[in-house]
Amino acid sequence: MLLLLLIRFVWAQQEKPVYLILPDQLRLEAGLNSIDLQLVNTSEKDFTGEINLVLPQGLRALGSDRLAFTVPAGKKRFITQRLQSQTPAQLRGQAVVVQLRDPQGHIVDNKIMAIDVPPKKAVILQDVSEPQYLKHVGDSIFIRTRVINNGTTDEQIKILFSSPDRIGNTKFKEQDLFLPAGRDTLFILRFAVEKYMLNRAQYTVNVTGLYENGDVFGNLSLLLSNIAADRNYQQLFDNRGNLAAYSRNFFDLQLDNLLSEQKSFYLRSEGEYRLAGGQLRYSAYLTKTGGMDRPTLSNTFASFQKGNNIYTAGNLQESMEASAFGRGVKFDHIDTARAANYTVGVLQRSVDLLEYNRSTDPGYTAFGKVVLGENKPEHRRYEGQLFYDRNGLDSTTSLLWANSFDFLKQKYAGNTVLRGFVAAGLQSQNGQHVGRDSSMPSWALGMRMDQRFAKWSFSSDNFYSSPYYTGNRRGSLQFVERVNRNWGKLSAALSYTFYRYNPSYLNTRFLNYASQSSRWDLSMYMPLSSFVTLSVLPNYNREIGTYMFAAGTRELKSTSWRLLSTVNVRSRNLQHNLNVTTETGLVSMSDEAAGLFAVRTDLNYNYKSLGLSASYQQGAFQISDLVSALLIGRSFGKRFSLGPRVSGTLLQERLQWVANARANLSSSYGNSFGGNASINYRVLKNTLLTGLFQYNYSVMKTGYDYDFNNLRIGVRQNLKGSNLDRPAIKTGNARFFCFHDKNFNGIFD
Repeated sequence: MLLLLLIRFVWAQQEKPVYLILPDQLRLEAGLNSIDLQLVNTSEKDFTGEINLVLPQGLRALGSDRLAFTVPAGKKRFITQRLQSQTPAQLRGQAVVVQLRDPQGHIVDNKIMAIDVPPKKAVILQDVSEPQYLKHVGDSIFIRTRVINNGTTDEQIKILFSSPDRIGNTKFKEQDLFLPAGRDTLFILRFAVEKYMLNRAQYTVNVTGLYENGDVFGNLSLLLSNIAADRNYQQLFDNRGNLAAYSRNFFDLQLDNLLSEQKSFYLRSEGEYRLAGGQLRYSAYLTKTGGMDRPTLSNTFASFQKGNNIYTAGNLQESMEASAFGRGVKFDHIDTARAANYTVGVLQRSVDLLEYNRSTDPGYTAFGKVVLGENKPEHRRYEGQLFYDRNGLDSTTSLLWANSFDFLKQKYAGNTVLRGFVAAGLQSQNGQHVGRDSSMPSWALGMRMDQRFAKWSFSSDNFYSSPYYTGNRRGSLQFVERVNRNWGKLSAALSYTFYRYNPSYLNTRFLNYASQSSRWDLSMYMPLSSFVTLSVLPNYNREIGTYMFAAGTRELKSTSWRLLSTVNVRSRNLQHNLNVTTETGLVSMSDEAAGLFAVRTDLNYNYKSLGLSASYQQGAFQISDLVSALLIGRSFGKRFSLGPRVSGTLLQERLQWVANARANLSSSYGNSFGGNASINYRVLKNTLLTGLFQYNYSVMKTGYDYDFNNLRIGVRQNLKGSNLDRPAIKTGNARFFCFHDKNFNGIFD
């Protein structure tokens, strides 16, 4: 019967000399959308007619909705029509009717195309308040905030207003709201001006928008200027003690281990300033540990940017395909017109800038990088890297050429990303007595794909490198596959991860440790209410690794079935927060354990300035846990830890303090008890005195007990800074005239 209906449908299509072919549905996004129409004329004469689009309310055509055309006999014609919609959520469940009419106006063919509106979260905040000022006590202030749901899903949201009170603490006011897709609403916050507000140059009200799961969708910071005549000019800004710790320009001096013989000090400084029409950034970190003849200067560099060029000297650490770190120089050129970035650099493989007298040469690295088409929607992004490395530690010389490229233009990145990776390298061993196999070529391939359609998303990241690959991922095989879908509030994902690491080295002093792991995950996340969220993750794991023991290397294997669950609960006033994570599983490890039950639980609770954390574990989950037990010849046993935390402020919040305590109990290793206390005292507006005391006492099963203590004091001075991203603006002139009048006659001698 179905076959007869299909034959009849096809025959009916063939009976029409002129007919339409178009997609079954229109995927509608906010903004411009396209419909591709195909006209087929199977008759023996030309056909002239028009296409009439019957559009639902809220969807309009760019231009006319009646398109005249002519299709020659026996030919096809393709027509693209642009449609525009600002509120796609209102068009869910509707359809577009496409009518094909002849010159007399008769309908020749009629097609219906359903409208598919994919789910999209897009809620924004807008400040629509009129200009207002603080002038008299008792004046009314109105904060008007517009909330717009530009997405395609109905949202349960929360608007959180926050502002400082009399003593500098933050007070909150919240409002829950259900906002349908395509709708907007207006929030009005009204409050009266109080006397303490007039002591500030400006009063700040912060507005934050939260989704039901706690994700932030918008932040507004509204400034109310003070024009009162009795303003206190000593409080131009909100001078709470914690704000002084986040200046970009500062130096910090710390004296450590003051109660022990091995005293040490740390001096750290960072800053950014305008200089000679450019921007100067620097970082310095000087350490001196007891017993060392001289200090160590690391993580220290200076960078100067002028125009499109950046010059950097000092400690460099580049995030690239091969290891590039040490002391040296680097040059960057940014060509914004061509969307191209160029980088070249050379460095010595040493992290201490003050280390110049070494018995061995650590080697050096030269590198270059080019990035093309960055952030250009109509271009494909390309990144190429070139390395030359001469390593004095293992007596090898390496070359690497790595390429990362997009197959698709970046304008499609919202739905599809397809990226490839190709690299080739060569490594040779230095020295006079090397064999024929002292040089070894290498290569690597990779492919990454991200795809989104409707409520589904898929990602795939795959990589392979040969054993002698000169990049960071030497001898690797990686497969990471993940598919995700949303059903209302429920988000579920299925993923598979495989990773094998089996490198080889020309230097025989390096042992070829190998490891392999694979994992299946099924993760599910769902908010049960506005204040309770639940996530469940069952998974299956397999591990294989080579480890070194006293008797030599040994291969260990692990197989486990696990269930990980996390519950987060918070109160309506956001002052209480409870997080509980529990993982249970059946674990089998080599010949040591088969099908053993393992469980671990972590608990964290916070209320205002109070906190409590606890954890419990019975049984080993991973091979690393088993290795530590095998090294000392003991079972993993049970572990339990408990620790409270409390913090507070004194002296009108000029002094902040935090105290922690911790007890760790282990049935196989022993017990340890400890705690620490830290203070920050704001002596001046930009000067902080800091202190830290730590103490720990351990009772081991071996009968060896020991304790540890540490006292650290320091000072942090914030330096004057400015926003370098803001262009320099001339704000005034200063003129000075100096003279010398030695006989006080009014004549400039």
